[in-house]
Amino acid sequence: FALKILIIMRTLSVAFIVVSAFVFISSCQKEISWETNGRLNSDSTFLSKIIYLDTTLPVGQDTLNVILYEYDAQDRLIKITEDINDNGVIDTYYTYFRYTGNDTLPLSMKNTGSFYDSSINYYQYSNGLIAYDSLVNYAGINNGVSTEKVISVMPIGSGRFLYKEVRPPHTIPGFPTGSGSVDSTIFSRSVANGNLIDGIDSLWSDGTYVDKKVIHFNFDQKKSPFKKVSFWYSGYYTEASLGIAWGVGNNPVFASETWGGIGQFTTSISYDYNADG
Repeated sequence: FALKILIIMRTLSVAFIVVSAFVFISSCQKEISWETNGRLNSDSTFLSKIIYLDTTLPVGQDTLNVILYEYDAQDRLIKITEDINDNGVIDTYYTYFRYTGNDTLPLSMKNTGSFYDSSINYYQYSNGLIAYDSLVNYAGINNGVSTEKVISVMPIGSGRFLYKEVRPPHTIPGFPTGSGSVDSTIFSRSVANGNLIDGIDSLWSDGTYVDKKVIHFNFDQKKSPFKKVSFWYSGYYTEASLGIAWGVGNNPVFASETWGGIGQFTTSISYDYNADG
């Protein structure tokens, strides 16, 4: 299986091969180029399109997924459209962002699409990072509405943060009431120049310790095209990233993830840049 990714932006052409050192499944070649439509500022480019191609298929049949990004006049991300090829059937999914006044961080994010009911995330921020995230589902059956989960992130001292995810009992009419659950992570992050360098997660489920995860990244000095389409929870927790966004200032060249009970996974990435960098 060979996967090629085209990222449309007009300033950069990138090719890289990703290999897992822990479990090798396949080698996927990914080639990236993009255009900015004349929109380029000092801290980032504006991603407009990503195309996933299966290079083992003939031209015209090789497109797997297409992702489009749209911005408003204030350069805020307002819409993501994803066309997913499911065995020849195109499923389309949409993500909409709503803002208050001139705020640059979204008040809410709505997801909807071909084969699932809509959901909305409502955000509250602390120092430009998400501190509170409430996910509400809107089911098409019996007009059901349910709070799927509530996430909070708070500092607990010594550079550590508590990420807590509470899932209330399901309240969709016509379905059995499910039991609530609580999952949490005590984590710390080291960030430099907008890049996540190191992190430690202590994972818990319903008050029971599960495992520890240690992460590490190395970066080059080129601007990341994904900066404008990603955002973080407080303490630089990474689960809020969108799409394939790394949520960083530069492009990663190495990543490792070590689990206490499983082992280590590593990824090496190389890039070929054009004259524009």
